[in-house]
Amino acid sequence: MVDNGGITAADGEEPFLAFKLYPDRIIIDSNEDGFSKSNIRAICSVGNSTKKHSAGCISEKGIGFKSVFQFAQKSGSFSFAFSHTRENDDDGLGMITPYYEDAEELSMGVRTRMTLMLLDSTKFEERASVFRDVLDTFLMFLSRLQRLSIELYQPDNAPTATQYSKRETKEYGLYTTFLVKTTRKGKEESTSEQNHYTMKSDLHDLPFDEARKDKQGNSIDRATVILAFPVDEHNKPVLKQQYTYAFLPLRRVGFKFLIQADFVTQANREDVVHSKMNQAVLKGVARAFADAVVVLCKRLSLRYQWMRYLPEDFITDEFWRTLWTLIREKLEQTPLLEP
Repeated sequence: MVDNGGITAADGEEPFLAFKLYPDRIIIDSNEDGFSKSNIRAICSVGNSTKKHSAGCISEKGIGFKSVFQFAQKSGSFSFAFSHTRENDDDGLGMITPYYEDAEELSMGVRTRMTLMLLDSTKFEERASVFRDVLDTFLMFLSRLQRLSIELYQPDNAPTATQYSKRETKEYGLYTTFLVKTTRKGKEESTSEQNHYTMKSDLHDLPFDEARKDKQGNSIDRATVILAFPVDEHNKPVLKQQYTYAFLPLRRVGFKFLIQADFVTQANREDVVHSKMNQAVLKGVARAFADAVVVLCKRLSLRYQWMRYLPEDFITDEFWRTLWTLIREKLEQTPLLEP
């Protein structure tokens, strides 16, 4: 759902996505333009995503939309809907035929609504925990989505509303991304902010990979690497292990800065695959880090502090340990000391 929210354009407005969790349903509202004919054809098939043939998109498996049927029995009401039951352990991924439903009246500013009628209304707490675990940096690398809100309507309790938003500025070759989280429960409200210096680097001539090709079978041989360095209110490093991303978070691997790149991922999106393309992307990440350090050194607050972002502990994963080796090699070749 968030994948779709990050890709579809909204008519000159700030794109937002809102989740409302009830015991028996999840409502997903957005100000995006909704489904085109080609989108509907795509979700009525498997492996036919309308987004997979361009660089910088998440979709490559072609089943993302239909994965909601693993926990919902009906998606509606749009002006069309899907429905299935759990007979014979059917997980709903094969649903391809929608049926017509009258469109419901939407709230002001909402142009698309998805309603998922849940299979089991007794699992509210289990589902709510997934929403509560959303990372504060979740929006960081979604290119278009600027605002995400989550409302939890727990039985016999005051509703909880959490909103995530971001904005970005650029100065002296570095972007600064501001992430704001606001939580409300009853009359209580709290707000927190995280700031990150980010560095972007474009990669070209990447090796061919089956997961990265256009409709003609040609390689999509380009990608963008983004590194984000968290800082506090005094522009000093915030030092804790950060997630790596392939647009959406994968896992922590031992680095104190955030890494975003168009890695080819495993089917469950929990880690990357070992491939020539991913190895080439790793080299691009190492170059981007060295380039970022040169710019960070121009900031007094980080001139003698940037090295604190480097790992202190041994990185156990072989793939990510290779990145640490590549970064060291690049830093050895980069003039950083001033006379």
